[in-house]
This record gives sequence, C-alpha cells and structure tokens, in this order.
Amino acid sequence: MGAIQRVARTTWHHTYRYSIPEGVRAQFLDHAYAADTLRRRIASNVFLVALQDGNIVGFSDFRTLSQTEAELAAIYVLPGMQARGIGGRLLAAGISHFATGTRFVLRVERDNALALRFYEAHGFQRSGELTEELFGYEFHDVEMVLDPGF
Repeated sequence: MGAIQRVARTTWHHTYRYSIPEGVRAQFLDHAYAADTLRRRIASNVFLVALQDGNIVGFSDFRTLSQTEAELAAIYVLPGMQARGIGGRLLAAGISHFATGTRFVLRVERDNALALRFYEAHGFQRSGELTEELFGYEFHDVEMVLDPGF
C-alpha cells in the first residue's frame, strides 16, 4: 500500500508542481490515496502495478462503469521511469481485462501535455473539456475516449 501511495505522491508532485498549488496537491493525494480508499479501489477495480527489481514503479486503475464502458481512473509511473514503455504496458494490460469493444474514458488535466500526447499516441481522442472545483481549486480537465466506434 505504501509503495503505491509513494508512486502517486511522487508523480503528482512532479507532474503538477507548476500548475496546481502544493496544498491542493497534498489535499487531493491525502483524500484519493488514503489507505482505506486505496484498499477499496484495489479490491473493486482492475488495479495493476509495474515492478522493477521487486519495487513498484507504476500503477494503473481501471473502473467498470457499465457492461460497455470503463474509466481509466489513474495511471502513474515514477518520473525517473517514464519513457520506457511502462505506461503503455500498464495501459494495454488494463484494457485487456475488459471485453472487446469496451469504450474507455479518462480525464487528464489540460496543462498535462505529456499525458495528453501519451493518450493520443495510444488511440484516445479528445471528447470535451470539464471544469470542477476541488479543495478550493478549479481543475480544468480534458475528457478523452478510446472508442471502438470512433
């Protein structure tokens, strides 16, 4: 559990250090990756980890929304391990747990250009933008879909 929390914290703070205030990042991580919350996510979702030398260096979290739709709730790889194909393998492995024809949706912060390029390179298309307030901060997200019908 602690290793997954470490990956989430390290990656979030690195990725959003210039775009999301530190206090907001800390509140989000404390909420989204609290031990009980994380245990529930691991138990109920398709939750995969990437290992290197026995250490967790990344993870993905897919949530079933319906019989034909799933959400990629999270995919994080430690900054020093990125650009090595780990994220792509986590993505492909997660997708393989669902029936052929499943539509996948995700949200990514609109200033996260690296993630946007990653998802587009893996076939996701932008389908809209959303704004939501969380912990007193306004998040601007891009919704993306990987849809066999596109």
